[in-house]
Parts: sequence; structure tokens; C-alpha cells
Amino acid sequence: MTDWASTNGFIFSPRKTVCMHFCRRRGLHPDPDFQLNGSPISILQETKFLGIVFDTKLKFRSHIKHLKTKCNRTLNIMKVLSKTSWGADKVSLMRIYRYLVRSKLDYGAPVYGSAAKSTLLILDSVYHQGLHLATGAFRTTSIPSLHVISGEPSLELLRHRLYLPTFYKIKSGEFHPQHKVINLIFGPLSSIRLSFTPTFGFRIGEILRNFEIEDFPIISNIENLPPWQETQLDCIDDFLHLLKLNTPDVVFQQQFYDHKQRHSDYVPIYTDGSKFDSRVGSAVFPDFTVAETLHRLCSVYTSELYAIYMGLLKLSTLNFKKPLYIEILGVSLMP
Repeated sequence: MTDWASTNGFIFSPRKTVCMHFCRRRGLHPDPDFQLNGSPISILQETKFLGIVFDTKLKFRSHIKHLKTKCNRTLNIMKVLSKTSWGADKVSLMRIYRYLVRSKLDYGAPVYGSAAKSTLLILDSVYHQGLHLATGAFRTTSIPSLHVISGEPSLELLRHRLYLPTFYKIKSGEFHPQHKVINLIFGPLSSIRLSFTPTFGFRIGEILRNFEIEDFPIISNIENLPPWQETQLDCIDDFLHLLKLNTPDVVFQQQFYDHKQRHSDYVPIYTDGSKFDSRVGSAVFPDFTVAETLHRLCSVYTSELYAIYMGLLKLSTLNFKKPLYIEILGVSLMP
């Protein structure tokens, strides 16, 4: 490591460099002896790295206690802001809670989630106290009722939701250092031993089994082609120099009629996407009509792009000259 640093122009400080021996052996075992530029590296039982307190046995009890202390400081601010006479409303308090408290609980959850259940329960009191302050619920309100009032799931479900993107991100990247290490493991933990601490593979396997998505396909990331290997597209830029903000509609219409006249031997295909209230759709026309309803959470931009995608799929099945007209965007493609 010292040779690599010298070659690449880096300097490691022996005072800031520490060593941790991750081991769960109960018997006596000597710690390793490492030196940096002739100076011994201190061996620690706990250290903080990227905001997470690691211990030699990876129980994360110290990190969770430290996390609870940090969250309690923020909850003190919420206690002041939640006064009934002049305090903030529920919506504002919930935003403060999510941004200042729950963000701390979410950070590093896939890492410290391997702690024992009794250790993770320490954070439940912080989580529920924040919901009480934000919603103004009575202290006697049951936990399930508190989740309904606030619209927030349990802390365990929140951690499960954070596990899934982490797992799929790792498995979709073939060059990720953990790609071949993390594998799904199904089966009861008691089949190994009662005191078994579930690894990430066990935890994610149990979550996928409960959600019934064990066979969910994972597509590996495909690297984009370099510029010199990309397919060259012939694009007509008759409309690109016209800005929609300061160009009258009449100019667009005249430009479009001129463009259509110059390419009269082509069959035009139009695409459009729209959103009204909770209804989102995309369509391709004329001569044939292809229309699909999208999920209500899709944006107008998504519907426009999906309409272009449907138009390109339809163009690939036709054997005559056809331009693709994208409504609103003012772009014409000549495939």
C-alpha cells in the first residue's frame, strides 16, 4: 500500500490510519501487526467509517446507540416546533421528520440491518416518538394506529424497502465487487443454528420469499456503445432552430407544411402522449392506431417518450418510407 501511494503521489498518515480485526472467535487470538512507513498502525475495537460505527464482531450495537443519540437531538427540535398554540402543522412536521430523522435511520440500513433484532428495536422508540410528535397523536395511541395516522410503515418494512434496491443494484452490475459474493439463500435460519445472525443473502432471500418475487429477472447493466460504434441516424432539423417560447404557432404550421410538401412521397406517422387527472396514455396514428394506457404515476414526459417508442416499433414492421412526427417537440426523424 505504501509503494502504491508513493507511485501515485498519495501519502497516508499513520496517525489517521487504523486497523480492525473482524473476527467472532471467542478464544484468545493475537491481533495482526501492521506498519505504515515503519510506524505501527493502532488496532481498534471500534471505528467510524463513512458515518457508520463498525465493531470487530459486526454487531453494530455501538452504531445504533450513536444513531439513537443523534436522532434524539433532532427530536428535541421537533418538540419545540410541535407546540399546539403556535407550532407547525402536521404536513410541515412530517416533512421535518422525514428529512432530519428518518433520513438518518435510512442511511446505512442495509449494512447495520444484520444486527440482532433486540438491537434494532432500540431504534423503534425513536421512530415512533417522531411520529407521535409529527401527528400530535396521544401517547396511548397504539403502534398500528400510529402508522395509519401518519401514513408511514413500520421501521422494519422501511429497511426491507431499502434492501431491495441495494440487492438489485449489486446483482445488475457484473463488475460490482459484491456481484458474485451476495447470493440468495432461502430456508429457515433455525436450520443452521438458533443464534445465527442472518447475512444479507439470508435477509434478502426471506424478503423476496415473503413478497413472492423470488423469480424476478435481473438484467445486467449493458455498457453504452462508444461514439465511434453508434448507429448514425439521419435527422432533419427543420424545427430545431425554432424556440417554442418565442415562435408563433403560425410559423410552426408553415414550417411543417413546407416540410410535409418536400417529403410528400413519405407516409407520415404521428405520436402523442397526454395526462389528465390520473389518466395517462400514449398513441400512434394515422392509417393505423396504436394506443396504450400507462400507470397513473407516469408523467407527461414518460407518455411522450413511450409514444415515440411505440411509433418506432411500428415503423420497424412497415416496408415503406415513413417519417415519424413527434407532436409538441417539433422533431422529425427520417429512418
